[in-house]
Amino acid sequence: MSAEDFIRSRELPLSIAGCDLVPGPGGTFVIRSRGMLTGVHTTQFHPDGDAVRVVGTAGLIGGGEPELPIDEHLEVLRGLGFTRLVLPSGKEYELGG
Repeated sequence: MSAEDFIRSRELPLSIAGCDLVPGPGGTFVIRSRGMLTGVHTTQFHPDGDAVRVVGTAGLIGGGEPELPIDEHLEVLRGLGFTRLVLPSGKEYELGG
């Protein structure tokens, strides 16, 4: 079963590692988290088998590549079984453990 099949078979919202996975618009999914000092962060993505195609991120991300999800969201994606991340710019990353 692919990571995409796994999340599509689950009842949402789903809480993972302090983050919430909720359905988004147009067949996307959104990971939401709230930090005490950093506010709300979101990562919207399209699942594609075992790959994630990031639609966008929002929040106080500070440092790093602007469209790269925060570490907590990357952990959620790994936990769901995704192995590859594709950013809107086309850059690809392996989501190794």
